[in-house]
Amino acid sequence: MMASKISFYDVMNSIQAGNISVSAGNIKANDQRKTIRIIGEITSSSELENFVVKSSYNNSVLLKDIAEIKFKEKEVTTYAREKGKPVVMLVVKKRSGENTLRAVEKIRSIVEKNIENIFPKT
Repeated sequence: MMASKISFYDVMNSIQAGNISVSAGNIKANDQRKTIRIIGEITSSSELENFVVKSSYNNSVLLKDIAEIKFKEKEVTTYAREKGKPVVMLVVKKRSGENTLRAVEKIRSIVEKNIENIFPKT
């Protein structure tokens, strides 16, 4: 970093600028106004590798040129257990003005898909 004259703040500013979601306005369709959002959130280390940290005279320094990038597992902060065995816990909060029956149908659909595709077979 010293040889390239890059500071920690250059790295931090590059990541902050590239890891942001922004509103791109809204669109009206079928008598409904929908918000358009551009998602620019980093989800993998490979996306982060190609961030330009510093650029001058057609010479760009990428983050992968000055750092080894690794994502680590999130620290577990909550545990759910039943009879001493780990379980999946689902927390649902009712929003005012929302259709409860439609929410229940959607939740059941999500749970069924996850049981089929994600949850371990018992």
